[in-house]
Amino acid sequence: LLKYCLPRCTFKQLVEDILNDSGGSGNSETFRLVADILQRIAANTASAISAFANEKKLKIDLNAEQSWELYEKCSGEKLENALANCLILFHAVYDVRSIPQIVSPEKLDELERICDAAAQLLSQFGKYTCSSFTIHQINLS
Repeated sequence: LLKYCLPRCTFKQLVEDILNDSGGSGNSETFRLVADILQRIAANTASAISAFANEKKLKIDLNAEQSWELYEKCSGEKLENALANCLILFHAVYDVRSIPQIVSPEKLDELERICDAAAQLLSQFGKYTCSSFTIHQINLS
């Protein structure tokens, strides 16, 4: 999906291109939109990690609010697929944290906690198979 949507660049490169092409006009709106996308993906990823860890009785060092109702009704393979999608999206947007003015220091700490929790989850659970692919390890750094 990401290769289809962003076939020639990463999300970070796309944001940088938009910022460069705008010549400064509209940058605050771009910053706000990208920060909103990043926050939504981060919150849902944290919720998915927490729900998956709870279901599998894994110890993960992450305090996450259950920000998406779906996780209350989602379990088993559906939760695995939701988690895989969240991890892939999180991985795609994670690099924008290095663009100045998009991520506050507090949000940067939150992203690092989510990244650490994802690594903990993958190291404890090993690989897991979803309907379309297998995740062995996702390098989020």
